[in-house]
Amino acid sequence: MIKICLTFISKPKFEAGHPYVGFDNEEYKKIVLGTLKTKFNDITFIDHDIITYYNKDLLKKSLMQKNVTD
Repeated sequence: MIKICLTFISKPKFEAGHPYVGFDNEEYKKIVLGTLKTKFNDITFIDHDIITYYNKDLLKKSLMQKNVTD
């Protein structure tokens, strides 16, 4: 089975910008993952963090997933 790691990049929840102040990153992530898992049930999607600012440690953690994905 194919494994894909998903890392979501967004702005902090209450920062002004697109799409609007208060946009719920976690809820959107759940919707996207649910849709992908439903439509592509032969692929394993590895849920990862939402990166909302530059954080070298979160980026490294995300890049380390390349060793366990296809």
